[in-house]
Amino acid sequence: NTVDSKAFTTAAGLNPRAMEPALAASPAQTGDLWQARLYLLRPVIRTTLVLLWLVSGLAGLLAAGTGIAAALPLPGAGSETIVALGRVASVMDLVIAGLLIWNRAPRLTFAAQMVMVTGYTLLLTLLTPGLWLELFGPLLKNLPILALICVDRILAEER
Repeated sequence: NTVDSKAFTTAAGLNPRAMEPALAASPAQTGDLWQARLYLLRPVIRTTLVLLWLVSGLAGLLAAGTGIAAALPLPGAGSETIVALGRVASVMDLVIAGLLIWNRAPRLTFAAQMVMVTGYTLLLTLLTPGLWLELFGPLLKNLPILALICVDRILAEER
């Protein structure tokens, strides 16, 4: 659409400019570019984290007790204790998924995620350090997950 802008200029006291010179006079800054790029990525990040915690929690609850006992080699602990710990960790994973979906306590959700991933990583590093060098990198993957949790935390707070 194009119109004669004289009436608008007179009524509003503003002199409209063409789009190209207006944008050239006030180009996007780094923060504008970050905001534009991350805006559409934000729901993808949140959905990814929800799926991570949800599937992890469900997998732990649905897993056979023998599988949990084999996956968590806790020296001196009986298999019932190990299975119970695995189930509790699975419930905690589901709670975190719920917190992410609910999105009412971003600081608590961030802290819970960081504690769980860091705790899993440290515990498994102490018990089975070879997991760092396994083919599919089960512990190595926790490093980008921690970074993604930090990015989600930054993007979660709106003013």
